[in-house]
Amino acid sequence: MRKNQSGAVLAISLVLLTAITFLSMMGMQRSGLQTKIVANIQHQERVFNASLNEQEFWFFQYASNPKENILTLINSTDNNGNPAPVVLRDTTNINSQDAVQLNSSAIHVLPGANEVAFAIGEQAGFQRSYKFELNTVSAVRNRTEMNSEQRSGFKFSGLSLSSNSL
Repeated sequence: MRKNQSGAVLAISLVLLTAITFLSMMGMQRSGLQTKIVANIQHQERVFNASLNEQEFWFFQYASNPKENILTLINSTDNNGNPAPVVLRDTTNINSQDAVQLNSSAIHVLPGANEVAFAIGEQAGFQRSYKFELNTVSAVRNRTEMNSEQRSGFKFSGLSLSSNSL
């Protein structure tokens, strides 16, 4: 009662085992890629939020103590008398464990030739428009391609310092 066996069960089980192995390897590769994608998105959102929070921080600093902070910006000039940026925060060279580097600066923007502050009567020649820009760049440490730059500004009319100084 002996029948000849050709080993078909062994061959079929090896083919099925190989197919299952390939499917599991593809699933692991796909999950690894998805993990990298999610990590990059999280880093990008962290950089964006750090930059935005830095902008809000400095805006409220200028709003809470405008006289001292704004005069510092107005008086910051280069050798030619042009406005120079004031470095507010630079964490590029700080050796810390923070993953995000922040660089913030502010600059006084001179008014255009035809730009006049709103004034009437005697104050028409004594007022001018003051504009300032806040610039913040945040980046993930050791990954310069993953950065976020935020720029905001504020503008107001005020007395001309050259016309109203003693």
